[in-house]
Amino acid sequence: MTNAAVISIYSVHAKKIYAGKKKYEFRTRKPARPIDYLALYETLPAKAVTGFARVVSILEGSPDDIWKETRDDAGISYEYFEEYFKGKSKAVAYRLDSPEPLTEEVPLQELGVERPPQSFQYLSDEASRRLLSLGDTKSKSRVFIGGVHGVGKTTLAERLAVDLGCSAYSSSALISDWKSKPSADLCSNQDVLIKALKATNWFTEGGILDGHFVLRRGDGSFFQVPEGVFEQMDLSSMLLMVDEPGRIVERLIARDGLGGVSHDALLGLVSELQEVEQACAQKISGIVGVPLQVAKSTDSADDLLG
Repeated sequence: MTNAAVISIYSVHAKKIYAGKKKYEFRTRKPARPIDYLALYETLPAKAVTGFARVVSILEGSPDDIWKETRDDAGISYEYFEEYFKGKSKAVAYRLDSPEPLTEEVPLQELGVERPPQSFQYLSDEASRRLLSLGDTKSKSRVFIGGVHGVGKTTLAERLAVDLGCSAYSSSALISDWKSKPSADLCSNQDVLIKALKATNWFTEGGILDGHFVLRRGDGSFFQVPEGVFEQMDLSSMLLMVDEPGRIVERLIARDGLGGVSHDALLGLVSELQEVEQACAQKISGIVGVPLQVAKSTDSADDLLG
């Protein structure tokens, strides 16, 4: 799920945002719900949504404190800022990144909004997805590659990223890096993954993400990654990478050794996990409505993604 809201903004400020010269947008109140993107509705002369930007963070404090923290990237003069917050005890600043001007302006009505918002107005999930899909074509490919350990997901992800001109991400690396931060929240790995993705350019520039549809617990039982995690990724497609269990075992032994497990036992574990992974992948694909394709290491981007 992508949370977006539309704001009214003067054309001069919108142009500075798109040019990267204005990285903060100021308001007098903070939204009650999280916002990942701001759609920019230019009042005059466009009278339409002309683009959007990703919300990195939202600052809140006294006008003096907010100005001290944002002045280098405010894109407006102190006099303008002071006049805007005259008589106000609280100021709110949206920290913006990855601005995306649209090639064609979008009327508010097409996003389900009847009139220009005084402050901001939330967009529906459908309107949010439509807005983001109108950006640069490279932002349309958000591909998840699942499969068992040793099947070659990371290698395929990196190769597809080169073919498509986007970034490759590893779920395990994103989770590990996020949890190493001193300010990291205490939450599940799945929640951490979504937080970490939002800190990248995944939702604006797309990318290839490798991970798992199902995980094996320490007691041998299986845990399916919740469907809601994949919904929040806003995927364009899913790939399930498979290979002969014997070949996967060979890679695992070359990489990690047997680790006290016999070759036959490891072969049985890999075979079982790959079957469960495929069943879960098909189930998740059907629930979230994202097409699933079986992938092999020799497949090209054209073979898999058209």
